Amino acid sequence: MRVHQSLQKLIYILIPLGMLLAACAPEDAEDKAAATEETFNESCGVCHSLEDNGPSVADLRALSPEELRAGIVNHPTAGQILDRLTAAQIDDLIKFLEE
Repeated sequence: MRVHQSLQKLIYILIPLGMLLAACAPEDAEDKAAATEETFNESCGVCHSLEDNGPSVADLRALSPEELRAGIVNHPTAGQILDRLTAAQIDDLIKFLEE
């Protein structure tokens, strides 16, 4: 009987712990790609795909990763971009544009 109660208590601890760990798990590649595309659409797409105020997405994709990074860092609205995006998001955007 004692073993059964101990096992039951262990299960009550392990199930929520497993759920918590699953919630903290890194995003899978598909989720990350979707999040990066959303970041692009919200932060870059207004000018670079919808309003044609800057180079098109095709033009951006023709650039090297170094040119993309320089373009983001030296962008006319770079202060706004760098305040809004993390370094990891910028890295993800560069990878997104390389696809």
